[in-house]
Amino acid sequence: MNSWRNFFVEPVVTVVDERQRDRLRLLQSAAWMFIPLWSAFLLIAYLLRGEIIWLPHVVVGLGLPIVVILLARFGAFRPAVWLATLSFSIGVLLRIILPPPPLNFGVMPTYLLPGLLCAAFLLSWRELIQLVFVTLVALLAWPFLDPRVELIILLPGIGIYFICFMLLYFVFRARKLDEERRRQELELSRQIITQLPDAVVVTDSQQRIARWLGNAEAVFGYAESDAVGQPVRLLFPREAPLGQERVVAEQIARLKQFTDYFQVRRQDGRLIDVEANVREWQAGDGETDIRHVGVFRDITRRLQMNAALQRSLDSYQQLISSAVFPIMIVVAEEIRFVNEASLQLLGLGQLSELIGQPLAHWLQPHDQATTLAALEQITQGEAVPAVSCGMRRADGQHLAVEISGIYMDMDGSQAALLFLQDVTERLQVERQRSQAEATMRRRNQELTLLNDLGRQIGRHLREQEFLQTLYEEVGRHIFQADFFALLEVDQRDHSLSYVGAWLGHRPVTIPTAEFPFNQTPFLNTVMTGQPETLPWLAEYANLHPDLAAYFGATQG
Repeated sequence: MNSWRNFFVEPVVTVVDERQRDRLRLLQSAAWMFIPLWSAFLLIAYLLRGEIIWLPHVVVGLGLPIVVILLARFGAFRPAVWLATLSFSIGVLLRIILPPPPLNFGVMPTYLLPGLLCAAFLLSWRELIQLVFVTLVALLAWPFLDPRVELIILLPGIGIYFICFMLLYFVFRARKLDEERRRQELELSRQIITQLPDAVVVTDSQQRIARWLGNAEAVFGYAESDAVGQPVRLLFPREAPLGQERVVAEQIARLKQFTDYFQVRRQDGRLIDVEANVREWQAGDGETDIRHVGVFRDITRRLQMNAALQRSLDSYQQLISSAVFPIMIVVAEEIRFVNEASLQLLGLGQLSELIGQPLAHWLQPHDQATTLAALEQITQGEAVPAVSCGMRRADGQHLAVEISGIYMDMDGSQAALLFLQDVTERLQVERQRSQAEATMRRRNQELTLLNDLGRQIGRHLREQEFLQTLYEEVGRHIFQADFFALLEVDQRDHSLSYVGAWLGHRPVTIPTAEFPFNQTPFLNTVMTGQPETLPWLAEYANLHPDLAAYFGATQG
C-alpha cells in the first residue's frame, strides 16, 4: 500500500546535501583505507632499516592526506583539492632537499595517490584532466630538477602512475554515471512529488518542519516560507480530541512507520480530516540526521461522501427490511441478506436460520438448475426475465414463487438483489379458471351438437309436414288421384330426382335405384304432359306390392 510513498519520499530526504555526503564518504573510504596502510608500511620499513632521516617523507606522505580529509570534512572542498594537487609537488621538493630514501618507488606513490584520489571524488572531468597533466609534467620533470635521479629509475613509477590513473578513471566514470542516474531519479521524483495531490512534510529530529513538498500548501493553506522551521504542532489544533499531538508523537517515537487518521488545522482555521503515513528516515551516521517523512492526504470530502453513502445505505437497508414483499441478496449462491417478508414466506422466525444458507437448499430439486443458471446470469450483469420455480417452506409446504433480480456490488463481490413473489394462490386460481373454461367449451360443444340435431329433426319434421300438406293439397285440389309421386327437377340439366311417393293418404317407399324415372320415355312423358303416364307406371307396378295391387285393381 505504501510502496509508492516510499518510492517518492526516500529521495526527498536524500536530496539534502546528497552530493556532499557521497563525496565525503567515498573520499574517507579511499583515503583512510589505502593511504595510512601504505604510509605505515613505509614507516615500518624505514624503522627496520634504521634510516630515521627519511621519516619526513613518511610524515608528509601520511600527514597531507589527513589534512586533505579534515578540510573536506568541514566543507572546505576547494582548498582540499588544491592541497591534494600540490601534495606530489611537495613530495618532489622534499625529495630534492632531503637525502633520497632507498625506497624511491615506495615514496612516490605515497605523494601521488592522495592528489588523484581527492581529484577523482571532488573535481569535474575538466579539472581532473588538468590535475593529471600537471602531475605528469611534474613526474617527468623530476629528473631535470634532481640530477641525482635518473630517468630510467622513474619508469616503474610512471607505470604505477598510469595504473592508478586508469583505476581512478574507471572509478570516476562509474561515479559520474551513478550521479547522472541519481540526478535523473531525483529530478523525476521532484516532478512527481510536485504533481502529487498529497502533502509531503519532512521534519527533523527536533520535530520541526524541514521541507514543505507536494501539494502541502493547498492541503494546509500555509506557504512554504511560513511553514519551514515551524514546529509540527502548528498543524494540530489545540482542541484536538484525546491529545492528538501527543499520541502522534508517541507513535513516531515507538514505530518506524505507521498510518493514522486525524484532524489538522489549516491556516484559515478550518479543521480537515487527513490520512497520514509517517515513517522514520535515517541518513548518515549520527542521530542528528534522523528525519520523519509524512504524506498527508485530505480525506474530508471522502469522509463526507462515506457518511452520506452510509446514510443512504442505512435508509436503503431500512427500506428493504420494511418492504412488504420478500427481498434477498445472494452472493455466490449464498444468502447474505433477507428482510422480514422473506422469513415469513419460508416460515422462519430468525435471520440466523436463513443468513449464510445456500439458496439451492430452499429450491425444489427439479427447479434448482434453471434457477441457479438465471442467478449466475444476474450476477454477471445480464438482464434476465422473471423465473418461476418451486420453493420449500420450513414446515415442508411447497410454494410456487416467481423470482426476478438485478445486479449489485456487495463489499466488492458480485451479488444479485432478488425480489420474490408468492404465486401459489394465483396459479391455483389460474388452474381453476382453466378447468372451468375447458368445462364450458365441452358443454358448448355438446349444446352445439344438440342444437344441430334439433335443427335436423325440425327440418325433417318440417319436410314431412310440408310433403304431407303438399300431398293433401295436390291430391285434393289438383289431381284428385289416389297415387302421388313427388319428383325434384334440377334447373341446370333438367334432371329429376325422386323425393317420395304416396298411395292414397299414406307414404310408400320405392327404392330410388329401382325406379328409373330418369329414363327418356318417362322424362318425355312427364315434361310433355302426355296421358301415357299411368300406362307407363303400370309397367313398373311390380316395384311395390301396394302399387301392383293398385294398378291391378285399376286395370281390372
